[in-house]
Amino acid sequence: IGHLIGEENRGLEYMFIMMNAARFAVGMQGVGISDRAYQKAVAYAKDRVQSRPVDGSAKQPVAIIQHPDVRRMLATMRGLTEASRALAYVAAAHCDIAHRHPDEGKRAEH
Repeated sequence: IGHLIGEENRGLEYMFIMMNAARFAVGMQGVGISDRAYQKAVAYAKDRVQSRPVDGSAKQPVAIIQHPDVRRMLATMRGLTEASRALAYVAAAHCDIAHRHPDEGKRAEH
């Protein structure tokens, strides 16, 4: 049994609205997974002991988070994750304005 959702002959328009919402939701899932991967990588880098510091400041092995290249990789992960989150917030704000702003001109602009 099928049920009509919305007005007749506007199904394609409704489908694209649904797909855009799904795309945004999948993007937000990606941001969440990226953030969790960063958190796990930092925790691992703090626990994993291997090799001496490159500056020779210690004779014993240290946690890999003290190695410059590991710090660079973690900084890259953090930067990309934060940039993705910021982009998602900007997109969500434009979507909110496009749907809820009282001025019709502003809605159309966004």
